[in-house]
Amino acid sequence: MTVRVRVAACALACVYPLTCEAGTLRDGFYEVAVSLEMGVLEDLNARKTEHVCVKASAPDGAHGLFLLTGFQQLANCPVKNVVETSGKLSFDIICDGIDAGRASATYTLEPDAFEGRFSIRMGGKNMTMREAQSGKRVGECPSAPAE
Repeated sequence: MTVRVRVAACALACVYPLTCEAGTLRDGFYEVAVSLEMGVLEDLNARKTEHVCVKASAPDGAHGLFLLTGFQQLANCPVKNVVETSGKLSFDIICDGIDAGRASATYTLEPDAFEGRFSIRMGGKNMTMREAQSGKRVGECPSAPAE
């Protein structure tokens, strides 16, 4: 790289600073297309659109991302084993007890979008389901109503 190119690159970096690190999901309100794949039962695959508020400061470390297909058995189970590096996020949802449900998630993160996949095994069942999520930022999270 020539000196002239380096100087130009530095000047542009000062004039147009990056607001997001590559692969860092920005806080905000996301529209998420969700589908549930239930193995060979193709006709029963559920599809819907949900909205979620994503926050990097979420206490579980998963940005507030979770299953969106309504699995009540997993709804109150903790998020564990959170790992986020280089635009990738992974975590497990593990319920306590024998034959308890569990799910594993992997996400690819961009500043204003994400793609996620869950592998879900319900407790006591010999069946694995998959949830796919595709989210895009549509604005700021709604303000909480004043009390």
